[in-house]
Amino acid sequence: MKQLILIRGLPGSGKSTLGELMGRSYRQTTQAFHIEADMFFLDAQGKYVYEAHKIYQAHKWCQETTETLLQSDEEVVVIVSNTFVQHWEMKPYFLIAEQHGAVMQIIECKGRFGNNHGVPIEVIQRMNDRWEDI
Repeated sequence: MKQLILIRGLPGSGKSTLGELMGRSYRQTTQAFHIEADMFFLDAQGKYVYEAHKIYQAHKWCQETTETLLQSDEEVVVIVSNTFVQHWEMKPYFLIAEQHGAVMQIIECKGRFGNNHGVPIEVIQRMNDRWEDI
C-alpha cells in the first residue's frame, strides 16, 4: 500500500520532529521518506539558507519529489511536513495521492516549541489568523 501523510502546523509546532520520527518508525518495515519544502534551502553542508523569492520553487520541488516517490510500484510511505495553513496548499498533494493510488492522512501539530528558522512572531500570528481547520 502507498501512503501519503501530510503534517501541518505553524512554525515551531513540532512538524519536522514528528515527520522525522515517523519516517524512522516506518522505515523499520517499509520504504519511507520524510520531506518538506525547507529541505530545498539546505546548502551542501546542510546549513539552512532561506531565500524568500524561492519559496514557490521550494514548494514545487516538494510536490515533484512527493510524486516521484509515489510513482514506484512498491509499498511506500511519504511524509510531507509543511505549514499547510490553507486548504489550497494541500490540494496538489490530494491530486498526487489520487493519481498514484495512495491512502491520504493529515496530522495537525499544535505544539509551541519555538521554531528552528527564526520566523518572527508577527509572521506566525498572521499565519494563525489565516489558519483553516479541516
